[in-house]
Amino acid sequence: LELRHGHAIPDPTFDFSDPRAQEAMLRMCQRPEEDLNEDGSVKDGPLFYETECFPAALKRHLDQKLVPFPVELSANVSRGLVHAYAREFVEIDDDFAERVLLQDGLVTGVSLRYEMPLQIEDGGDKTLAAKARWDAWIARLNA
Repeated sequence: LELRHGHAIPDPTFDFSDPRAQEAMLRMCQRPEEDLNEDGSVKDGPLFYETECFPAALKRHLDQKLVPFPVELSANVSRGLVHAYAREFVEIDDDFAERVLLQDGLVTGVSLRYEMPLQIEDGGDKTLAAKARWDAWIARLNA
């Protein structure tokens, strides 16, 4: 999803019904391993603060319905049904209405938000270090 002049421009290659796309988005909701202690608690100075992430919230919603996420396409599960699950969830939880781009009933974009632990007074060095950690995390996810 790209923003141009304040308008969302969907990526024409994005297919929310593709289980690989769902899995990739879900990985974006999970903390980097180096941010976690052995017991799973978050270390001081995490890459980002906790955010509510649409794919993770949708997974919890589908878990309650006994629908696995990512949703695998099959003879019984069409691309349209996968989009319908997402639409249903957005209608139930309107916190995500502005983060999910729906066009003609299809999910054509998803916005993921993160809160970085930076302050205005932190200065350039800390900001550049946070950016380097972010870039490294994204590179690992995309590998």
